Amino acid sequence: MPRGSEYPLSIKEDISGGMSLRIAARLLPANRFRFGENILVRRGLIDTAPAFETSVTGYSVPAGKYQGSFEYKAGGVIRLVTVVDGNVYVFNRTTQATSLVSSGQLSATARQAHFAQCDKYCVIQDSEEPATWAEKAWPVILDGDAEYDQSALRGTNPEHAFPKGTVMAYGQFRPFVAVRFVYENADWRDVEPGAFVAGSGLIPWRPESVLDWSTESTYWNGGGAIMAPYGGIRSMTFQSGVQSGSGEGPLLVLCEDGAMS
Repeated sequence: MPRGSEYPLSIKEDISGGMSLRIAARLLPANRFRFGENILVRRGLIDTAPAFETSVTGYSVPAGKYQGSFEYKAGGVIRLVTVVDGNVYVFNRTTQATSLVSSGQLSATARQAHFAQCDKYCVIQDSEEPATWAEKAWPVILDGDAEYDQSALRGTNPEHAFPKGTVMAYGQFRPFVAVRFVYENADWRDVEPGAFVAGSGLIPWRPESVLDWSTESTYWNGGGAIMAPYGGIRSMTFQSGVQSGSGEGPLLVLCEDGAMS
């Protein structure tokens, strides 16, 4: 039978190599297949996938404008973070309890929320891009089931706190944030769409270091931001790089009219 064809497989046929969409069908070995739907593979044999089972109880958030959800894993616990009307709810899969962690900090009218896990922390931004830095909401930072408090730093040295932004990515042990404002000469300057900034590298014995921007706001080329000249940033992600030490390749910045690496 041709590999990758739409002909049905025999239930006795060995497909222990599993599914692969990255390799052309004609190049797949005999024990792999290109695409399978509604199937289960155990010990190299194929069968129909069982029905879904409910594994979550006690998860409930109020009705309102849904702005996004994110799976957050830290300390061996899986949490589901949901934003509704600018309020941040955390569901703990271990305790099966839902808690309201932040209320009113993010925009209740934003089209969506943006999420990134930076080491053990989960950072949430809204998608609003107001005219001034003061109007933009600070991000909500989670440390497990609780909010990580940066209020003192934001009051004294706001340029050293995790920046106000939108789209984020975390890779190579550093956070990256799309921004519309950068700090220069003791003031916040508006920048064109497509700008993003890079945070400090993770210090393993001090995990909160990924939230510290005290050096990156001034060190790299006098501070400022990196510019992607293709319009507003819509997404950022790290390409898989199996030959790198971390398994992560370059940062891909996807914009309105193009992309850059």
